[in-house]
Amino acid sequence: MKGSAADKVARDQAVVADRARGLPWAMVAERHGISERQARDAWSGRSVDLEQVPAREAIADELRRRDALLEDLALVADQTKNDSVRLGAIRTRHEVLKDRFALLQATGLTTPIALAGTSCQMKTITELIIGMLKRYDVDRADMEEVADLLEQSAWYTHAS
Repeated sequence: MKGSAADKVARDQAVVADRARGLPWAMVAERHGISERQARDAWSGRSVDLEQVPAREAIADELRRRDALLEDLALVADQTKNDSVRLGAIRTRHEVLKDRFALLQATGLTTPIALAGTSCQMKTITELIIGMLKRYDVDRADMEEVADLLEQSAWYTHAS
């Protein structure tokens, strides 16, 4: 008996999710009662022209994949009775967390670790400069221009 179109869409989504989690084609096909060829077709059918995928969407997808992997590893560590498996899952989880953070840094979604410690210093320097300009009676428009230049500079942007 053939399923409905909605059933096929749901199955294809599950196939894509399983494959995105890294399951091999044979296992994906077996889990969904289809051939490997059908599984591969479902996977390729989900593809979008990469030029049409906005960068933020691609990054969000990658973060979701890593989050799913983190959840799977947490479950493995929690449910296994084997200490070696638990330790392996914890170590792998740590590596995925580092990779996730590196992705956030590389895409500018978080402050690079090398600059994170200087954030307070940068803000203090900015406040000192503005204070000095006030002390020397620099007019407000010039102070705002200096503040804008500081905020636009690479070191201030990454430190915030």
